[in-house]
Amino acid sequence: MWKPKLCTHSGVCVKTLPQVYNPKARPWIKPENATTEELRNQIAKCPSGALSIKEEPNESHETVPSPQKQKKTKFVLEEDVKGSIGTQRFKTSIHWRNGVLITDEPHKIGGQDLGPDPQTLLLSSLIACTLATLRMYIDHKKLDIPQISVSANMRQKIKATGETITTIKKEISFDGTDVEPEIKNRLMEIAESCPVSKTFRGTVVIE
Repeated sequence: MWKPKLCTHSGVCVKTLPQVYNPKARPWIKPENATTEELRNQIAKCPSGALSIKEEPNESHETVPSPQKQKKTKFVLEEDVKGSIGTQRFKTSIHWRNGVLITDEPHKIGGQDLGPDPQTLLLSSLIACTLATLRMYIDHKKLDIPQISVSANMRQKIKATGETITTIKKEISFDGTDVEPEIKNRLMEIAESCPVSKTFRGTVVIE
């Protein structure tokens, strides 16, 4: 299902599944050209939340397709993120598609502070995704908001059962721009629809 009022026209859907989404065709969405898993995976990446999937009541997720029809869900990244560590404590090299990122821990716990620590990277992913999603929406709506800032931190509590509860505090500001309350509320909604935010709020399984 497509909700045009929510759509920011970021083009993510067209780039991910061009055989399904073609703005020049009518109808411009042809879900029959992809598997259910491909559609679910793509819709999860929609930055505005304008796309959703509606299944028939009698469609069961427990049904196991035949081996010929089984298809693995595509990964979000085209290539795996890889990491390595040598003899220096805490310093790691994270290899991504276009270079190497160094991570480390602060001096107070024995690191050399040569790069961001893992928790900082975790929050940075949320901040970067939030900023990019907001910028796409603001540019599409032609709003006069030249600068956006996001800050984040988190705290953790371990329950008696051993379960760790993580609370992330996130603050968004528009650096001096006087944004009308109605528009600001809409921007807050858009910010929550960024893919990384959806990942944090969803179910994560580490294989």
